[in-house]
Amino acid sequence: MKGKRSATHEEQTNNKASQKNAAEIETDNDDWSQKLESLGSTLDGDLSVLSSEDALSLVDEWHDLLHKAKEPEIKEIATHLKQLKQLLKSNKATGHEISEVLMEVGEQTANLASDADKEIKTPIRQLGKKISKIGNS
Repeated sequence: MKGKRSATHEEQTNNKASQKNAAEIETDNDDWSQKLESLGSTLDGDLSVLSSEDALSLVDEWHDLLHKAKEPEIKEIATHLKQLKQLLKSNKATGHEISEVLMEVGEQTANLASDADKEIKTPIRQLGKKISKIGNS
């Protein structure tokens, strides 16, 4: 009887852990969804009124979020964001150099959407398109 009880207890523990992981994933997606929406709103606005400090802060924030990722595709986006930050800080970068990095980040972001969870797939794709559009303008 003792073996049955511990097996049942183990199943319950595993079930609770599964439910907890599912809840954490859902919360993570909600957090990401809000962050993506906030960034999208900023990018929809008039970027010419965005100060260089605010632009750098935004790039920093997203770099900090993405460079911790395990996925190589996300790390690559973080690397390009770091490159963008360096270009913006240098005050020597040409519009063409900045545009190229933005287009690359936009394309990589849009491509990332295909592997994203259903809840954040569309916002990621839209964000990628917005970033690419900014790079093309």
